[in-house]
Amino acid sequence: MSERAPSTPTPVRAATTEAGYREEIDKLKGDIGRLQSDVSEVVSLLKSQATSKGSDIKDKVSDEAGHLFDQLMEKLDDGVSRGKKTVDEVGEQIGEHPVGTLFITFSLGYILAKIMERGGGSGKSN
Repeated sequence: MSERAPSTPTPVRAATTEAGYREEIDKLKGDIGRLQSDVSEVVSLLKSQATSKGSDIKDKVSDEAGHLFDQLMEKLDDGVSRGKKTVDEVGEQIGEHPVGTLFITFSLGYILAKIMERGGGSGKSN
C-alpha cells in the first residue's frame, strides 16, 4: 500500500471556496436582516391585535357590568317596595287590633325573658 499525501487545495480552488463562503455569508446576512424585519412586523401586528382585542373585551365587560347593575337595582327596588308594603300591612293590622297586638307583644317579651333567664344563668343554681 502506498501512502498518499494529503491533497492541498490549489490556489484557484481555494479562492473559489473562499469567495463561495463569502457569498454564502452575505446571503445569510441578508436572510437574517429580512427575518428581523419580518419578526418586527409580526410583533407589531400582534401588539395592535392585542390592543384591539383588549379594547373589545373591556367594552363587553363594561356593557355586561352595566346590565348586571341595572338588574341589581331592579331587584333592590322590588325588595324595598315589598318591605314598604309589609310595613304598611303590619301597621294596618296593629291599627285594626291594638289590644291583640299589645297582648302578643307582651307575651313574646315574657317568653324571651324566660328563655334568657334559663340560658343566661348557667353559673347560678336554681
